[in-house]
Amino acid sequence: MAIHSKQIRIRRRPRGVILLLVCFCLPLMIGMMGLGIDVGLMYAVKARLQMACDGASVAALRSLSLAQTTDSQTTAATSTATQWFTANFAGNYLGAGSTSTPAVTVVDDNTNHIRTVTVTATTVAPTYFMKLWGNNGTTVYALGQASRRDVAIMLVLDRSDSMNNANNTYGGQTPCQVMIQAAKQFTGMFQQGRDQIGLVTFAETGQVAQTPVTNFQTQLGYANATGSSSGALDHINCTGGTNTSTGISLGWNEIYKLQLPGALNALIVFTDGQPTAGSFKFITTASTDPTGVAKSAFKATSTCLDSANKSMQAGGNMLTNPRNWVNREANSGLTVSLGANSFYPAISGPVGALYGSGSSMFGVDPFFAPAGATPLENTSKNSTEATGCAFLSSDNPSTDLAWVPPVDLFGTSSSGYVSGMTTSSIAGANRITVTASNISKVVFNLTDNAGDFARDVHTFASGTAMPGTIVYTIGLGGNGGIDFTLLQRLANDPNADPHGAYGAYAGYDASQPIGTFVYSSDSSQLQASFMRLASMILRISR
Repeated sequence: MAIHSKQIRIRRRPRGVILLLVCFCLPLMIGMMGLGIDVGLMYAVKARLQMACDGASVAALRSLSLAQTTDSQTTAATSTATQWFTANFAGNYLGAGSTSTPAVTVVDDNTNHIRTVTVTATTVAPTYFMKLWGNNGTTVYALGQASRRDVAIMLVLDRSDSMNNANNTYGGQTPCQVMIQAAKQFTGMFQQGRDQIGLVTFAETGQVAQTPVTNFQTQLGYANATGSSSGALDHINCTGGTNTSTGISLGWNEIYKLQLPGALNALIVFTDGQPTAGSFKFITTASTDPTGVAKSAFKATSTCLDSANKSMQAGGNMLTNPRNWVNREANSGLTVSLGANSFYPAISGPVGALYGSGSSMFGVDPFFAPAGATPLENTSKNSTEATGCAFLSSDNPSTDLAWVPPVDLFGTSSSGYVSGMTTSSIAGANRITVTASNISKVVFNLTDNAGDFARDVHTFASGTAMPGTIVYTIGLGGNGGIDFTLLQRLANDPNADPHGAYGAYAGYDASQPIGTFVYSSDSSQLQASFMRLASMILRISR
C-alpha cells in the first residue's frame, strides 16, 4: 500500500508543470491570436480597398467616352472614379479611417495607342490587440489600373431600298431610320478625342460619307446629352441595290489610310439583304487579265463613246481613249483619288456597277462619290458621261459588255465562294459572260473575297505590318432575306446563334481574326445588336 501511494503521488506531480507552462505561454498565445486577428482585419480592409480601386479604374476608363474633349474626359474620369470608389468603400469600413480621396491618373501612349487609367487610395486599418504595443492603426495602400487600345472603326452601312420596308418598322420608324439611331448610339460607347470612327454607305454604289476622325460623335451626329444631334448619319438616303463588296473595300481602305498598327481596327458591316451589285473597271490591265495583256470588255457593236467621242462600232477604243466614268462631276480627263496613304490607286474610267438579282440586271454609272458628296442614288442612273451606252437606259449591260471583268475595281476576284457561272471563250480567254445569273454569283464572290482580304495581314508603305482587321457583321431580318453563311464567313465567326437562328460555321480561318455575326430578327432588335458589338469591341480592347 505504501508503494502504491508513492506511485500515485509521482504521477500527479507533472500536472502542475503543465499548468505552469500554460501560464507562462498564455500572454504569447493571446498576442499571436491578437496579431492574427489584426492582420486578418488588415487584409480584409486591403481586399475591399483594392476592389474599390479596381472597379473605379474600370469605370473611369469607360467614362472617358462620356465627354466631348480630351481634357473633359480626364475630368469625367476623375469624377466617375471618385463616385465609384466612394460607393464601394465606406470610409469606416470595418473601423477603417483616414481614407484618402482616390488619385486618378490618365496616361496616353501615343506610340502604341493605349490609354491607361490608374486609381490609387490609402486608408488606415484599425488594430485592437496591437495597440498594446503602441500601434493604433496600419496604413493600407491599393492601386487599380485599367487600360485599353484605341480603336479605329469604319461603319459600313447598307442604304438599299429595302431598308424602307413599311412592314418592319419599330417605334414608328423605318428600318433605315432605326439603323441611323442605332449607329449613333454605337458611337456614343467610344472615346471621342482618341478613338476614330468613320462611315461608308452602300447601295448600288458606294460612298465614303465620313473618313475616320477623333471627333466622330460630332461629325456622325451623336450628342451625349440627348443623342439627337445631326451629322453624316442623318444624311443617309435608303434607295437602290446592295453593293456590299464595295462598301467593305472602301471601309477597309479608310482604316488602312490611318496606319495605326497598334490600334484595334474593326469593320462593322450591316446589311438587310444579299449582295446584288459589284463595282468594276471595264478595261483590264496586263496584271489582272488572264492573257497578260490589257483588254476592253466592250463589244465592238457597243454605242458607248470613248473620250474621243467615238462609239466602239465607229472605231472607238476604250483602251487608248478611256472615258472616265467616276462620279457625276467627272469628265473624260478626271481621275479621282481615294486619299493620302490609300492602299488602292486613284480611280479612272470607264468604271461602273453591275447589278444582278434573279432574272434582272443593269449597269449603274457612275460608281463613286467622294466623302461629303451627295449620295449618288439621289440622282438618276442615267448620266451624260456615259454617252451612247445602251445599258444605262435599257437596263441591259450585255448590250455593251461582252464579259464580266475577272476582278472588281479593287482587285478582288470575281470567282471563289459561289461556282457554276457560265463562261465563254472571249478575247483570248475563258471569261464570265454577262448574264443576270452570273452577276448574282459574282457579287457574292466579291463580298466574300473582300472580307477575306480585310481580315488578312498587310504591310504599310513604311514597311510596318498591319494586323488583320476584325470584321463584325449585323444581319437584319424581315426585309429581303440575308445569307447567314455569307455573313458568318465575312465575320469569320464559327459560333452558332444562341437563339437558334443559324448553326455553327466550320469553315472559318483560325489564322485570321475571329469576329462576330449578330442576327437581328427585326428592327426592334437592331439597337441591341449594335450595342452588343460595341460592348465586345470595348471588352477585347482592354
